[in-house]
Amino acid sequence: MQSRHSPAVTRALRRSHLLIAFGPALAADPAGPYRADNHMWLHAASGGKVLQFGPSKQMNRVSTSGAGSIAGAGPRADTPDAMTGNGVAYDIGKLLPLGGSPAYAKTSATPRAYTVGVSDGQVQSARTVHRSPGR
Repeated sequence: MQSRHSPAVTRALRRSHLLIAFGPALAADPAGPYRADNHMWLHAASGGKVLQFGPSKQMNRVSTSGAGSIAGAGPRADTPDAMTGNGVAYDIGKLLPLGGSPAYAKTSATPRAYTVGVSDGQVQSARTVHRSPGR
């Protein structure tokens, strides 16, 4: 299959994909790596960098420069993994991860929402909502 990207971009994308798919960005789904994290929440940043802020509880910084790299950006506050949750940007450098469950099946969803702030290369995360059952 012919790539629509330049050879350098294609190589960087492949390297970055492999780093993410088999690296520290994986969630702990009991069904194994097939379900460990195949729909990451990614937020583009400048300079060829990307923040992976879910659904795994461990956030990561991904660089597409050179051979590509991935580095931990800290946990998403006190959240468990949030498979089938959502993550959206609502302002510059402000992200809202919400819902999800620790695994695709046989686990309860979380009633929590969080904020993730990205500023000057720093990532901060805090719980913002915890909906009580029965509401």
